[in-house]
Amino acid sequence: MKTLRALTVLVLGVLSLSGVPAHSARMASAVIPDACRIKTRIQPRTPGWVFALNFEAFGAENAPLGCLMLYRTVLAPTDFAEVPCKALGNVTFGGGKATFTGGYIFCGVNIQQQLAAFSPPAIIPDRQQYPWFTLIAAGTLSDALHTDVRSNPIGVYRANGESEPSVGLYVPLLANVPEMRSEFNGVANVSVSNAIDNDIPLTFTVDHDGGPDVYTVTHFLNDSILSTFAPRGPVDFATNGGAFWIGVSPSNLLRTFGGTLDEVIFDPIDGGRPPTFQREQHVQFMPMLSKP
Repeated sequence: MKTLRALTVLVLGVLSLSGVPAHSARMASAVIPDACRIKTRIQPRTPGWVFALNFEAFGAENAPLGCLMLYRTVLAPTDFAEVPCKALGNVTFGGGKATFTGGYIFCGVNIQQQLAAFSPPAIIPDRQQYPWFTLIAAGTLSDALHTDVRSNPIGVYRANGESEPSVGLYVPLLANVPEMRSEFNGVANVSVSNAIDNDIPLTFTVDHDGGPDVYTVTHFLNDSILSTFAPRGPVDFATNGGAFWIGVSPSNLLRTFGGTLDEVIFDPIDGGRPPTFQREQHVQFMPMLSKP
């Protein structure tokens, strides 16, 4: 296998949220905390919540702060709550990036309770089935070779009391077989790509797309489809207590990510597939009229 360097990882999945009252008046006046300033564009198609970790904000003992944000409409987030996280093992921070060399980040949160604490409250059930789910992560991957199919875990959500993660993304580097692996409802979706050996940044996408009758999981490399898996049911997600595990597999804490991350986003409200979600430089276009 060729040396793998500077591998940018960007992954997506989607989720809808019901029972969120419209409250558009707060959008213009909402103050966005530093922990909630995401770098990747999100363009929701349904109201709902998003969890983000941008490595730009820190709390007590230099622990990173995550963010749970609520979109009451699809126009812009309206409510924000900082989520204290823990950095365990060898994780260092600098320049809006986290470098993982044997450590990981743990962010425990009860999404249901936090949404209910907003004013006005957003009420969701203990569990929901989401037709869409998007997981986004940007960074670089080291060239270390692994033998485990769940190695190089990017981000995983696991509910309290459950032994297996419900949502996860991995990029294992196996002998001559670089893979992209996602998991929804405990079902693995595995793609193989021989293109994961370049020195240039790459973009990975996992898109869980809802029916009405058929739910598919699609893996993208840059903007090209690697594999499509169907049929798949909606994502079964427990919102009444769980944790976001960044850079580690919760089923085995010895499986850690190697490389750097500068953002991780769990997007349950459909951020869109390529090229909608691409990281961008806020380019503006101005129409022009010329006369002879």
